[in-house]
Amino acid sequence: MLISLSFLRKAVFAASLMGAAVVAAPLAYAQQNNAVSGGLSGSVTDSTGAAVPNAQVTLAGPQGTLNLVSDAKGQYEARGLTPGMYTMTVKAAGFTTFISKDNQVTIDHTATLNASLAVGDAGVTVEVEGGATAIDVENSSVNTQLSDTFIKDLPLPRNVSGAFYVAPGVVSGGGTGTANPSIGGSSGLENNYSADGVTITDQAYGGLGVYTPQYGSLGTGINQTFVKEVDVKTAAFEPKYGLGDGGIVEIVTKSGTNKYHGSLEGYLQPGWGFASRKQLYQYNYVVNTPAQTLSSPQYEGAATFGGFILRDKVFFFGAFDPTLTQDIKLADPAAVLYAAGPHARSTTALSWSGKLTFTPFANTVVEFSSYGDPSRHNASPNTGSLGVDTSFSGTSIAAVSDSYNYGTRNSIARVNSVLYKGLTGFGAYAYSTEHFNDFPLQNLPSISDRVTQPFTPYGFGTYYKTKDANYTLTGELQANGNFFGKHTAMVGYFYNHVDFANSTLRSGTSFAIPGTNADGTSITSLFSNVPAAAVGALTNSTYYLLPVYQADGVTPYAAGASGCTYCGHYKNTDVYLQQVRGTYGGSVVAASDRYKSAYGNEIYSPNKYVTINGGIRWEQQTYGGSILKYNWRDNWSPRVGASIDPFGNRKNKIFFAFSKYQNPLPLDAAIRQLGNEKDDTKFIFAPTTDASGNVVTDTTGAVTPNTSTVLNGTQKSTIAGAFGAPSFSSSTGEGILPGTKMEYADEYVLGVEHELKPGMIIKARYIDRQFARIVEDNGSQSPEGSNVDGSYAGGIANITASSDFFVNENEVTYTPAQFAAANGGLTPGQVKKANYVAPVAGCTAANDTSVANGGFFQHFDGTPFNGSCITNAAAAGALGADGKADGFADPRRHYQGLELEFDKSFSHHWQAIVNYRYAKLWGNYEGFYRNDNGQSDPGISSLFDFTQGAIGILGDQFKRGYLNEDRANVANALVSYTIGKDTPYVSKLNGVTVGTWLHGLSGTPLSAYASHPIYTDVGEVPVGGRGTLGRTPVNLYDDVSISDSMNFMEKYTVKVGFDGFNIFNSQPLVTKSQNLDTAPGSPNADYGKPTAFLVPFHARFNIVLSF
Repeated sequence: MLISLSFLRKAVFAASLMGAAVVAAPLAYAQQNNAVSGGLSGSVTDSTGAAVPNAQVTLAGPQGTLNLVSDAKGQYEARGLTPGMYTMTVKAAGFTTFISKDNQVTIDHTATLNASLAVGDAGVTVEVEGGATAIDVENSSVNTQLSDTFIKDLPLPRNVSGAFYVAPGVVSGGGTGTANPSIGGSSGLENNYSADGVTITDQAYGGLGVYTPQYGSLGTGINQTFVKEVDVKTAAFEPKYGLGDGGIVEIVTKSGTNKYHGSLEGYLQPGWGFASRKQLYQYNYVVNTPAQTLSSPQYEGAATFGGFILRDKVFFFGAFDPTLTQDIKLADPAAVLYAAGPHARSTTALSWSGKLTFTPFANTVVEFSSYGDPSRHNASPNTGSLGVDTSFSGTSIAAVSDSYNYGTRNSIARVNSVLYKGLTGFGAYAYSTEHFNDFPLQNLPSISDRVTQPFTPYGFGTYYKTKDANYTLTGELQANGNFFGKHTAMVGYFYNHVDFANSTLRSGTSFAIPGTNADGTSITSLFSNVPAAAVGALTNSTYYLLPVYQADGVTPYAAGASGCTYCGHYKNTDVYLQQVRGTYGGSVVAASDRYKSAYGNEIYSPNKYVTINGGIRWEQQTYGGSILKYNWRDNWSPRVGASIDPFGNRKNKIFFAFSKYQNPLPLDAAIRQLGNEKDDTKFIFAPTTDASGNVVTDTTGAVTPNTSTVLNGTQKSTIAGAFGAPSFSSSTGEGILPGTKMEYADEYVLGVEHELKPGMIIKARYIDRQFARIVEDNGSQSPEGSNVDGSYAGGIANITASSDFFVNENEVTYTPAQFAAANGGLTPGQVKKANYVAPVAGCTAANDTSVANGGFFQHFDGTPFNGSCITNAAAAGALGADGKADGFADPRRHYQGLELEFDKSFSHHWQAIVNYRYAKLWGNYEGFYRNDNGQSDPGISSLFDFTQGAIGILGDQFKRGYLNEDRANVANALVSYTIGKDTPYVSKLNGVTVGTWLHGLSGTPLSAYASHPIYTDVGEVPVGGRGTLGRTPVNLYDDVSISDSMNFMEKYTVKVGFDGFNIFNSQPLVTKSQNLDTAPGSPNADYGKPTAFLVPFHARFNIVLSF
């Protein structure tokens, strides 16, 4: 690894900062908080509030005791503590003994625990319960910390991601799945996840664990059995946190203790425990026949064992957790496959976790942690269309089925040590691997039969195989000192080394792109946009089987009546195959990422009332695919904050923070944009026919494409004329445009916190976060111009309204009436080039975009757009500034949120987290994931692939409005109560715990989308603006849990429990179809129909034997 001079200068600066802190005498005792440890601090005073120096402070926790002495100001501080419950004992001459039990230590957080000593005999003890205050006056970050003791008493899902939604304002990311929520207005692919300090974020897309475009986040294997604590950071991150502009999620797995402990656990969520649910077929679907979901059972077992090898020195913990998760599916009653009965989609995960902790010296901890989740999914139908599951809409289960396996393995070795009085060091090395392998059952091409409705799917389609390996190095130094106040300085360095192999494949046999059409005419002579290198190259493909329509665009011709020269006869009409997507280069790519960051931070408290927190983060990323590389150099992120404790008692905090978050690009863009991906779309093929022109089908009813020649340029019908040009896109030579920097967001936070009584806190804050710079790929052509422009250029860049990368198109427009008047009533698809008459000045047959398209581009309802001509077609689209903006808009995503929160740690039998958020999410750019078209292509979505153009084909794509993740109101109320012997009326139920989680969410915005004019993908083009058609209904539902424990043989405990989810069986609409068409010009008869409802009531039964 080469280190630049600029980096050395930064390292020298950081070392100087550390040196200044180290020599700031006198120094205090310090350990170090990080992603796996926390701390306690406070003051020892007498009854008058005077400091008590030299008091003996003992902290007893899961892995032994720590002995401290209060300083001259009566203060003590302990950091680097293993998460868990601690008992503090304080003794001083002439005072009674102070004992405080059940004080929760959470990761990366220092709680305050003060001791007030009464004058008296040391043999007399004064005991208090849970006196630690969770207000960290030295830190401005906004965190929600959930310990295993909190989680176990509440009705949370077993997967770790279920806990994320307890944090205020965390909402579903939509298409990214429940594992990848939207935090701070981000899309679900912009969070950073780590467990035991290992990054578990997918390196290609940004999701949690293994992530694929088809199936979303498949998981990490980490569940409640393994988890000691989950920390969800939603705003005001310290400089040491990066790799995301959404949220930061830190997970800590369980450790061994000074007591042997273990468990055998079972969690049963049977299919019969689900209430009946609303089924989509009940809403009279026309275009598709959605499958039914009958239930989603889950069966989980777990075994854990931990303890010590050498008391106070060496600890271990291990766990094994096999889980079977299913979706029981059934075809629509009108579908052919309904007779096949229910089918179980099953995933089996064999998750495991292990940890070894070694304390060789009093102030040094060495830890080794490893966990993994080898998983496999059975052979099942897995296809979808227009946002619904169409897996059982075909004629053969096997033809649309696949099986797949996946998994991660993550390991880390780390050391945390006091190097000198007041100076702490932390170092770690982590290594992780991840894989996903998909196997279609049959190698048949994917064809969506759209001749009649409902559509019928044949063949599987696109699938992936991925494998990556990465290692990280982390080093950190922290120094505490006193010099005109208290100083805590930190510097650190992080390096991430990733190698990623990706294969994007499509079922069916690859074929050579034909050089001529069925008339024998060269396609390169017919269409100027066809790359010469494409001819003869092997491509794969997915298809639509389409009829030839009459002039109304709705009614198909009768078989043989269309005038289509080479179409086949099928279902009493003339049909052809349109290529939806193919790849003729760059389908197998090796990508790499070398990411470096350094950071420095200073926390300065001149007195007990004021704390100032300031620092900076530097980031650099060397990023590459198979043919191109790019270095994202010198990206700086300042972070500053200040907090005021008005009474100096650590029970109140008023704080402000400003943060800049750089977001490095996941590797999907390197795989596709820098990996020489070459895509072809809109080739037209004839189906294989018999001597009479009738389509020949296989045993499942599927047609076979005749890929030996294409129909582009041949006659489509007597009215429409010829089939239009194919379309091509290529990353070759594009890369990342020089000077492009990482995207970043600016954030401002203003908040206040107050301790009502020990362990009970109220909070209020305002968060304002918005993009200041984005990274996206862009293209030099308009959609209509892409068929005639002589050049194409593009690349990844920081796009704005003033961007000037390309030579603009000079475009003149005309109406359909003008074209008809000039050309004797013919349409652009009917006119012969030799007889073409310009409808307006500047038009020629060669530069007319509608002629090249084979007809006018169409609105969603089939009505035509105006036509246009590119008068500078030979020069248009070339790379190079021409003094004019390229026609994009300023990308915006602006999040504003007001959050109110009430937290109570467990004491007096109960605990609670209650929060409410009011927010607005506004803009025209969602981020790394697009919910409108379901695209998970960070930095290379289709949003800026084309310039706006002059005839408005892209509608309101760049107009600002409510974004898809916007929810104005979000509320959570989680409360648990354990009945005690002193509980009135119900004391006979001593030990029974009851918990509830009440959810309230306002609906998401509704829009109307047309298909993309070139790609034909649905959900691309907003019509009438974003979020202008109201919202989905409010979701209000409640989950409950009840459990009881029984002790026997002194050391064994059996806990039985019941969790009921959505106990009132509320099933409001969650999403509905917002797609106006199924392809350009083909209206969607299912527009506005439901696509998902809230999951109905279901039950889980739990039994745990522990010791």
